[in-house]
Amino acid sequence: VRYKSENALSDINRLYKMEDVPVAKGAFGRVYKACSITDEDTLFAIKHLDISSMKAKQINEISSEVQILNSLDHPNIVKYYEIYEDREALYIVMEQCVGYTIYDKIAAGQRMTETEICKIAQQLLRAINHCHAHKITHRDIKLENIIVNDYGECKLIDFGLSKTATSEQILKSMAGTPYYMAPEILTSR
Repeated sequence: VRYKSENALSDINRLYKMEDVPVAKGAFGRVYKACSITDEDTLFAIKHLDISSMKAKQINEISSEVQILNSLDHPNIVKYYEIYEDREALYIVMEQCVGYTIYDKIAAGQRMTETEICKIAQQLLRAINHCHAHKITHRDIKLENIIVNDYGECKLIDFGLSKTATSEQILKSMAGTPYYMAPEILTSR
């Protein structure tokens, strides 16, 4: 659901209590932990994006990401709930994924057992299969985009480059992180 208003932050503040310090920062915005005003046990992540310096195409890509994720309901895919928008900012309300990325675990020198790796791989493959069954390609699956919680349950995140696969051109277009790209994409085959 997308809501436009004069002051999106005041709309957010009526429904959610956001922490003051962001848990993540990116080129265009920040991600904050939040909870529902009516139920503090219901946790969310709110992505705040400064759109004043973005082009219309970038804003439409963000809206497309949310629309794609709203169409996917799977336990191993992050859930997006709604967008609040004004002239200056977009606020994307999504599921709060608690845990670590596989990249962070490897970078910290922590080992994973074969059983842990198999469990994560099975969940990830189910998530990818669900996307493909809905004709959606993620296009940026990498260690940084897989969050694992303390119970070994994983979530595929960051659908910013995802597309609905309606043509072969989309499937062959180059997008994503080069070190993780399929060879046929890199060689344009």
